[in-house]
Amino acid sequence: MFKNWEEFALGPENRREAMHVTLNEKGEIMIGATAAERFGTHERAVLLYDRWNGLVGVAPAKTATANSFPIFDKTNGRHRVIRAGRFFRYYEIVVPRTTACKAEIDNDGVLVLDLKATRAVRK
Repeated sequence: MFKNWEEFALGPENRREAMHVTLNEKGEIMIGATAAERFGTHERAVLLYDRWNGLVGVAPAKTATANSFPIFDKTNGRHRVIRAGRFFRYYEIVVPRTTACKAEIDNDGVLVLDLKATRAVRK
């Protein structure tokens, strides 16, 4: 039998370094501890949507404005949560179950969530 092995070059994922952000069916954006630390301790955020690229942006808000959402500390943890149900309904973003998104922070300090790079999270 001929074997054509391919070595996996990346190794295990470093979960302490990775930014973990999930969306759920209730319209909540859950920002994991590492992502929250890198994003900063902002009290409010403005939500952005790029229809063309399927991106959600979470931009820090300097002050409370009519379109800014409060960012809550999650009980018993370092996670933070944004209750964004109205945003999801307005843009018809359907999240049937808890879903992790690829997340990064851009040069402007916006937390960018890629809706095309998601995976279901077991609960």
